[in-house]
Amino acid sequence: VVPQLCRRWESSVDDDDDDDTDYDSSSESYSVSSTVPSAEEWCALVSQFRQRDDLEKVVLARRRRFRRRVEQDNDDPWSLLAKLEAQPGAVDFCYRFGLELAGSDAVFVGSSPELLCDVRGRSLKCDVLAGTRKRDLADPSADAALAEDLLRSAKDKVENDIVRAFVEDRLRDVSATLAFSSVAVVKLANVQHLRREVTATLRPSISNAAVLRSLHPTPATLGTPPEKARAFLREGEGFDRGWFAGPFGAVSAEDATFAVALRSALTLPSETFAYAGAGIVAGSDATKEADEVDFKLKPIDDALAAREKKTNPLPLRGGKRLGEESSSSSSSSSEVLLVHTPSLS
Repeated sequence: VVPQLCRRWESSVDDDDDDDTDYDSSSESYSVSSTVPSAEEWCALVSQFRQRDDLEKVVLARRRRFRRRVEQDNDDPWSLLAKLEAQPGAVDFCYRFGLELAGSDAVFVGSSPELLCDVRGRSLKCDVLAGTRKRDLADPSADAALAEDLLRSAKDKVENDIVRAFVEDRLRDVSATLAFSSVAVVKLANVQHLRREVTATLRPSISNAAVLRSLHPTPATLGTPPEKARAFLREGEGFDRGWFAGPFGAVSAEDATFAVALRSALTLPSETFAYAGAGIVAGSDATKEADEVDFKLKPIDDALAAREKKTNPLPLRGGKRLGEESSSSSSSSSEVLLVHTPSLS
């Protein structure tokens, strides 16, 4: 299945070879050959969304194709993940993940700020993450002003409230208790987000699979209503998302941790495909939303520019390796499985 998926991804970009003159990579080793949807297509899709009165939100994604200018011998694809891990905010707020695809030269990696679910017995945690501004690392005062603007933004509040309402609705039937924190700003390398932390006590006999089915996909990665948003994206986005925005995590007999595969990249020997998206709601500006995607893709571009030939361990959050907590907190006979699913299935 995995090699077939890789071939499907590769076949979807065979005709996608024009240089992207709207974006310059910071890497000397890579050039940007394409961004899909293009700037013109992106604006058209946002315009189409505005004409739909049956859609409350869609999360429109872009795929950026980086091609090697020169071949490098003995290049380690895991070095891209190592560079993502070294960026500001990655250890404190991001879930880092990676998968080496059997039967191919492809590696899928990413550094995601969004927790889909963390289950420990009957205790559940998850995130409501929606609403974005860029960072200004050179000027702390300007950076703080951007965060304040994000907190005051009516448009970004709508984005976050849509996800909150979805999570509350989906967890109500599986939870005995449910609580949402107040909105706070999470600061990453290039962007800052509105986040609410969610805590719940699951009802007896609620399985990890039931929690995952309840929450995925949220309006933070798909849109609402879900089926109409899914149809809009499949028709308009113009590329196969693969595992971008799907759940990535570890599950054992009792515990489970799943992050959403955001800010991710599929790396191959001669090229890398990077993925990010932006939530489109009433009041969204097409140019600003495209800029937001650029801010989100910048860490991958920077990681490609700084890429080194060395392998790094694969942690989840706070330096923990994927599956480490699940295996230690469960019985010795329980199996830890790494799980990944497509985002638009």
